[in-house]
Amino acid sequence: MDAETYLPEATSGALAAAVAGTQDPGGIPGYSELLNILFAVFEEHSVRYCVLHSWQSFAQEKLNLLDIVLHPRDLADLPNVVHSLRKHGCLPLRRADSAARSYCIELPYFQDGVLSFVRVNFICDLRVEGVEVETLLAGRLRRSDFWVSSPANEFRYLLARYGLAATIPGNLERQLKLLVEELGPPQAESIAEEVFGSKPQQDFIDSCLKGCAAEALLRLGKQTRWNRLGRNLARLVRRVLWQSLTPLRYWFHPPGLFLVILGPDGAGKSTIAQRVGETFGSLFRGYRMFHCRPFVLRRIKEAHRPLGRPHQQPARGACLSMGFLLGFLLDCWLGYVLLTKILLVRSGLVIFDRYLHDVLVDPARYRYGGPRWLALLFCRLAPPSDSLFLVLDADEEVMLCRKRDLPRNELRRQRKAYHEFTVAFPRAVLVDSSDNIEQNSANAFRAILEHLSQRSEFCPLPG
Repeated sequence: MDAETYLPEATSGALAAAVAGTQDPGGIPGYSELLNILFAVFEEHSVRYCVLHSWQSFAQEKLNLLDIVLHPRDLADLPNVVHSLRKHGCLPLRRADSAARSYCIELPYFQDGVLSFVRVNFICDLRVEGVEVETLLAGRLRRSDFWVSSPANEFRYLLARYGLAATIPGNLERQLKLLVEELGPPQAESIAEEVFGSKPQQDFIDSCLKGCAAEALLRLGKQTRWNRLGRNLARLVRRVLWQSLTPLRYWFHPPGLFLVILGPDGAGKSTIAQRVGETFGSLFRGYRMFHCRPFVLRRIKEAHRPLGRPHQQPARGACLSMGFLLGFLLDCWLGYVLLTKILLVRSGLVIFDRYLHDVLVDPARYRYGGPRWLALLFCRLAPPSDSLFLVLDADEEVMLCRKRDLPRNELRRQRKAYHEFTVAFPRAVLVDSSDNIEQNSANAFRAILEHLSQRSEFCPLPG
């Protein structure tokens, strides 16, 4: 199936039709609706672009990467594009790509109850790779309601892009085979000579036609790599310097997410935490889960000791309670400096099933008998300052059916206290968990995506 049969013809109502498409429980568009919205928003803002490769596979498979070349003069319109995507139900997540002078966003979509992501890489400078953006845009072709590069420019880009790479994507060989067949060996050989600066050996074109060009492309790129990079040495040096500053920038502004999940017994915290880790772990560089605190001050073998029935144990005295709370806060800080901060700097996802703030709502669980103002003060001091709190809430009957650890009156009191917590803490979000696991997960996913989208910033990259 080609692109013409996959996407409808461009009309003034294309965007409205896309938004009216079927959406999953979290209110997030499906894969086809997402692409329709993306391309319609480009047209809405008159952005000059073209999809560089793999657009032929839109109907057959769900791609996780879209390389889109963007005219440098339209770069200033990207904030408006992102704003329009949010307005029409998408939740773009901003991410800088250090591999090229580009801007990257992650676009989430729901398909068959599964949350996935498409990484859209907006490229506005390919001079290090030896390709001019204006050249790619000049020969673009219209396919239904989106623009694509011409076969010659697509072949030129793939050779330039992956001739410098250390690895080759699995679907690249098939794409090169199709392009050489469409262009013909003479024109394909001429383009390869233009990209690499020397006439390639005949076995490279033959390898493309056989669908096994990866090894030949890597070998050809290695032979001409230094010549190509030398022509853009100054730009390459600026890029390397910018990349060397990345760890320092990330230390002060970690790209990872510190997530705390709170709620009464039976709200579904453990299940939601596991679902969040499995789903968002691919968006981040893995995830790690903790219970209550990092346990830096306890031996590792004690870290997973069950709490039993803490509500049946008497509260500590005021002095012991304040000492316990101080140790709790110290453990959070040591764990943050020695463990979780490093994970966040490395773009990791940190998930806590309960945290220090849980003492405010359920002091009996921690046998805390000290003053509430001290607990509130310590919670304000707990790291990090930009953590996200998901407060799960469900009907009392639903939670009592799941767990009967709490009496009804205590459960009612905790629900009210957690509601007050979401009002007092601006980064706390109340999430309904009364339904089935799929719907509850979708509600939690939506809250996380909205937080990530809101914290995304559009920052200029070095020229």
